[in-house]
Amino acid sequence: MSGPQGEETPWWQQVRRPTPPPPQYTPQYAQQYTQQPPSQQPKHSMRWLLIGGGVLVGAIAAAVVALALLRFGAFAGQVLNVSKAEQAVKQVITDPVTGYGVAGVTDVKCNNGQNPTAKKGASFTCEVTVAGKKHQVKAVFIDDNGTYEVDRPR
Repeated sequence: MSGPQGEETPWWQQVRRPTPPPPQYTPQYAQQYTQQPPSQQPKHSMRWLLIGGGVLVGAIAAAVVALALLRFGAFAGQVLNVSKAEQAVKQVITDPVTGYGVAGVTDVKCNNGQNPTAKKGASFTCEVTVAGKKHQVKAVFIDDNGTYEVDRPR
């Protein structure tokens, strides 16, 4: 320590002040300062992390389902079973009351064996054998639900 004019004060003349004791806390204050209240931040962070993870998993699952449906033609519209269509075309051609009443139909092959997709205005062709001769029959979809009209054999 230095004196008033910058001189060094001898150690025996230096004034030493005692260090004050640490503050005394009553028990309620001691608890307040010794136990940290649980932080709300980790709970909120964990909650948002779980919500975000759940949304991500849900989005991935929805994408997988959409791709699977797209792959198997669920969004392509109604698909007509070609073998059932062949039976129905034969019924329309041969039925004398509700159809054309053509006799001698032996074979019906529609759309080269491929299931046609029902879309209003779209059509498919059937090859029909009548009395040993090949004829063409055109079927036109009148709606997107698979309802179609069958033309006469040509």
